[in-house]
Amino acid sequence: MSIPYDPTIPQAGDYISDSQSDIQSNFTSIDTIWSRDHYQFASANAGQHQFMRLPAPVTPPAAALGSTLSSIFSKVGLASATEAVVYANTGAGDFPLSLVRAFGYFEIATDGAAPSNVIALNCAIARSGTSRGIFNVTFSGSQVPNTQYGVLYGLGLCNAYAPDGISATDPSIAVSTLRTTGGFTIRAYDPYASGGTPGIKDADPVYVCFIVIQV
Repeated sequence: MSIPYDPTIPQAGDYISDSQSDIQSNFTSIDTIWSRDHYQFASANAGQHQFMRLPAPVTPPAAALGSTLSSIFSKVGLASATEAVVYANTGAGDFPLSLVRAFGYFEIATDGAAPSNVIALNCAIARSGTSRGIFNVTFSGSQVPNTQYGVLYGLGLCNAYAPDGISATDPSIAVSTLRTTGGFTIRAYDPYASGGTPGIKDADPVYVCFIVIQV
């Protein structure tokens, strides 16, 4: 969006009556550009931000190591050449701020039951058919628009078989990269629930939690 503004108005020899319309045009432009991310001058919240839009710059600002100068800016992330990530620079390097894109927690009260006590941010959680220990996570809208994201997760009182075949044991925290657009599948089993042999996937976990992060 381009907003017209003439910094040469008025000239020293101009009559105000001659420059009035141009001066008013400049004032209108100032009000327009201020109102894009701030409350308008006449608002009860005048002087405060409504939100901040950060177009991705060609060259992000950088502060010298040890500098007290800090900046917040937008640039493309590590995994995508088109998706912007909000970063902060504090003189010690760039750090992503828009990290968490989705979060989920659920419990299985009885083996084979539907997930209960579900907490889901930007996603939906459901059992995969009648399968034990397999749960589908589906993202809502465009909060997580492609496959270039990581998952941090933990599972309670069970041995965990993580997304994409990465294995871990209780208590488990692991990192994975999403392989499918629109969501991923958690595979988490408790092979000890019925006194079975370790590695036999025969029961649900007690709880599962996960965080989806942008990279």
